Amino acid sequence: MESINLKEYVEKNKDLTEILEAVKTSSIEILNLLRNLNSSDKNINTSKNSSGDIQNKIDILSHNIFVDNILETKKVTIIISEECDHPVHYNYTDSKNYFLL
Repeated sequence: MESINLKEYVEKNKDLTEILEAVKTSSIEILNLLRNLNSSDKNINTSKNSSGDIQNKIDILSHNIFVDNILETKKVTIIISEECDHPVHYNYTDSKNYFLL
C-alpha cells in the first residue's frame, strides 16, 4: 500500500481543498471581525446553546461566517455545531456527502 501524506492527499482531492479554503477564508474574516469589534461587544451574552454553554455575540457571528462560507462550496451536506441546536442539512446533487463537525 502506497503511503501518502496529508498535503498530497489534499492536493489530489479538489472537494476537500475547496472546503479547507472556505475554513481559511472564514478564519480570516473572523480575525478581522475580532480586530474591529469593541471588547465589550465580544462578550455580550446572547443566549445559551443546547448543552447549556453561554453563547457570546462573537460565537454566533463566527458560526454564521463558517456556515455561509462552507455553504458556498456546495460540498458539505451536514454541518454540526455547538452553536446550533440541530444538524443543518443541505442537499446538493453534486455533493459527495461531506459532514462538517
